[in-house]
Amino acid sequence: QPAATYLRPAVATRPLLSAAGVGDATADATSSAVAWLLRDGLGLLGGLAFGGWAAPFFDGHAKEFRLFADAANDLGLAIDLAAPHCGRGAWPWMAGASAVCKAMCGVAAGATKASVTAHFSLRGNVADHH
Repeated sequence: QPAATYLRPAVATRPLLSAAGVGDATADATSSAVAWLLRDGLGLLGGLAFGGWAAPFFDGHAKEFRLFADAANDLGLAIDLAAPHCGRGAWPWMAGASAVCKAMCGVAAGATKASVTAHFSLRGNVADHH
């Protein structure tokens, strides 16, 4: 599973770059850069909005949010893989939706990690788990 966790984003990056115009002689570098900034901005805003909304629920629903994190990451990677098939005009919005999914994954996984780790600690040895 750890190998798949590291390989999935690498496999999904190629179609995402292709959709952005990498390798296409007619692609405009400036518009691709602006679209990439839009993608990152949507990811940041989505992560902040999700964290602000979900923060009160993380401790009481750690298992559910951990499952949500995995599902959100899988959805983000699926959107990355589908982006080249949706046309260049849809790419910035698809990439933005993917970034939001991945940001929600990061927020949910990070916020629930402490609760899950504390649960598996036998004698308060939380630092021994990683």
